[in-house]
Amino acid sequence: NNVMNALLALCLVGCAIPEEDFAARYAGTICDRIAECDKGDYENRYDSDEACEEQWVDAADFFMDAADLLGGEYDEDAARECISSLNAADCGDFESGDYECDVYVY
Repeated sequence: NNVMNALLALCLVGCAIPEEDFAARYAGTICDRIAECDKGDYENRYDSDEACEEQWVDAADFFMDAADLLGGEYDEDAARECISSLNAADCGDFESGDYECDVYVY
């Protein structure tokens, strides 16, 4: 069981993220960071964790659809880097948007 947990943790950090999984992973990460960095704002904006994640999944889906329409090609490794960058950013960088999240190549 500990081995499986360790492998899962490594995969969450180091595995490429398929396009169909990105919006949910992105939303979960964004919501976790908002809750961590500005708990008061999080509690004022969202009635539940699910409400937060639903809003951010919708936003990610919108931008992903737009990128597809503009001829962008989804990059699974860049998606992993995006999630890693979001998790690694300190709260100041997160709140100012100072993290790398370009998951489409044009």
